[in-house]
This record gives sequence, C-alpha cells and structure tokens, in this order.
Amino acid sequence: MRREREDTRNQPRKRVRLNVGDTVEVISGKDRGERGQITEVLRDEQRVRVAGLALVTQHQKQRGRTRAMQQQAGRIKVPGKIHISNLMLVCPGCAKRTRPRFVVTETAKRRVCRNCGQTIGRSGVEE
Repeated sequence: MRREREDTRNQPRKRVRLNVGDTVEVISGKDRGERGQITEVLRDEQRVRVAGLALVTQHQKQRGRTRAMQQQAGRIKVPGKIHISNLMLVCPGCAKRTRPRFVVTETAKRRVCRNCGQTIGRSGVEE
C-alpha cells in the first residue's frame, strides 16, 4: 500500500539550523561517526545531503547522440538524504561536535559553539 504525500504548500517552513557548507558528523545510522560537508538542504523534508555519506546506487541510462555528448551509462553512487536528527554540527575551532547556542546582537543572530565559544558560520557573512 502506497503512502500519500502531504501537501506542504500552506504549511509553515520548518526550522533547519544547518546550512550548506557546514561540517557535520553522523550520530546514528550506517555511517555513524563519519564527517562530511553539507551540499544541499531540503527544508520541507528536514533532510540534507552530505558529500560522500549515505551513498545510494542510481541506475543511469546512456543519453546523447554523439560520442562527445554521451553520459556514462551504468550504476553510479550518489549521496542520499539524511534526516537532520541523525546529524550534529562540528565546530571549526575545536573540531568537536556541538549543539550550537544562538547569540542575538543588534546586527545579527549568530551560532556559537558551546564548548569553545567560537562563532560558527561562513567567513565574512553575517548570519
């Protein structure tokens, strides 16, 4: 029996506190203990894609008419989706996994490591 998908158009956006480029560690699942960088955030599903983790096999058909335009046919490995509850953010300063706390200043809201107190975020960009 197939499960029907929910209509998510009129629902409020779900809060995902991870961003593209963050280093995360898997805390449960088959890749437990592995670290990688987030390549895509799927906010509606509360899932992310992490480079090199949760690899799934995708069957790809050969496309293109000329040899130069052809894609390689066969089975390729691509990163699958991981739920955010199975990940923890890794602090770039102390290299430990952390649950960040948020500090609100007059100009911005920032993520701060609970272990070392360093601001976690993209360099040069206010969060």
